[in-house]
Amino acid sequence: MREGSYQEIQKGMRVIGRGDTTIGGVHEVIADEASGIFIGLAVRPSLFTHSLLVPGELVERLHDGVVYVDANQDDLKPYASPAERHHEAEQAHATDPTAS
Repeated sequence: MREGSYQEIQKGMRVIGRGDTTIGGVHEVIADEASGIFIGLAVRPSLFTHSLLVPGELVERLHDGVVYVDANQDDLKPYASPAERHHEAEQAHATDPTAS
């Protein structure tokens, strides 16, 4: 992040991409708390959509409660939280007939 600190980013803040297009709202700030390394943001384009991952290196600045990123919505990949990934792995294991 070039301006500001990721620690100032809060859930619900608006995220603006290239061309001043709104990508969505911050759903989660992703950081390694042990090392203090900022990984990125989980951003929800709307209330009923899955979160997208904005890698930390694309987050440019925070200004007046708005997060500016060097990306557009189409550039971003879906984000699954660790809890979601764990649940998906459990479901896959439970439905796998070769699992013991």
